[in-house]
Amino acid sequence: MSDLTFEEIVAEVDVKPLWSRLFDEAEQELLADRPEDFDIEDIGRAAWARLASDGERDAALDALFYAYWSVVMAEQEELARHEKAREESLLRPQDVRGLLLDLSVEAEGRSVSVDRYALRRVLGEVERLQGRVELLERRPEGGAA
Repeated sequence: MSDLTFEEIVAEVDVKPLWSRLFDEAEQELLADRPEDFDIEDIGRAAWARLASDGERDAALDALFYAYWSVVMAEQEELARHEKAREESLLRPQDVRGLLLDLSVEAEGRSVSVDRYALRRVLGEVERLQGRVELLERRPEGGAA
């Protein structure tokens, strides 16, 4: 019986999928060769060219399909969350637009970007808290909810 721990045994095992490794390698090579003159498609094509067999290409294509599907699902979930927050919002759309415009300021000549989804989530939470405060204020003294 070996005295090796589980971590020592699996330390040598590469669990990163082939496509992911080839993509990383292609990106590193392009960064070294032409650091400012390539885009994501160049990386993908260089990685694809490194695939040696049809089996490897099939597996890589499956991974690409899954990655695309995952992004589409994440975008749909984010949109649904945004729509739900908007529906629950107590602020009128013109109030939200005004707040967003007020936050689009310049600092020292540089534009400041605002994560509008995060801002809307925060505003939605503030509105829900305001609603709770209003409910508490309407309760008669000593009354139960």
